[in-house]
Amino acid sequence: CQCGSVRYELGTDPIVVYTCHCSDCQQQSSSAFGMSAWVASTDFFLVSGKLRRWSMVAGSGRIKICSFCALCGSRIHHGAPGRDDMYSIKGGSLDDRAQLRPAAHIWVRSAQPWVRRMLVGLPCYETEPEDFGEIIDRYRSMR
Repeated sequence: CQCGSVRYELGTDPIVVYTCHCSDCQQQSSSAFGMSAWVASTDFFLVSGKLRRWSMVAGSGRIKICSFCALCGSRIHHGAPGRDDMYSIKGGSLDDRAQLRPAAHIWVRSAQPWVRRMLVGLPCYETEPEDFGEIIDRYRSMR
C-alpha cells in the first residue's frame, strides 16, 4: 500500500494479467485504467497490516468485494461473493510492477479517447468477457 503498512507475498506467479478500462478502475486508480493480476487466494499471504473490505456493484452488474489498507485506503485486491478461491490483485500494489505484462484490455468501451489510440497489439474487449480462457491462454503463451 502507499503508506507501507500492508505488505503481502504471492506464492506463485499470476494466472493472468490484464488492463481494465472500466470507469470503476479509472476512478479507483485515479488514472486512465487499472491493472489486474489474478492469483488463487491460497497463494496470497498477508505479511503485515490490516485489510478492510467493502462491496459495490460493478459495471458488469456483479458484486465486487474491494479490499484495501485500513490505514491509507490503497486498494489491494478485489474478489467476488462465492469466489473465495481467487483474488484480482491490483497491479499498483505490487513492488515489481515492471514485471506486469498484460495479455488483453477489457472494458475498452470506457477507455479514455487518448488511450484508445494506443490500444494496439493486444486483444481488446468492449466489456468484460464471459470467459477469460482466451486471455489466460494468451498470458501463458507470453511467459
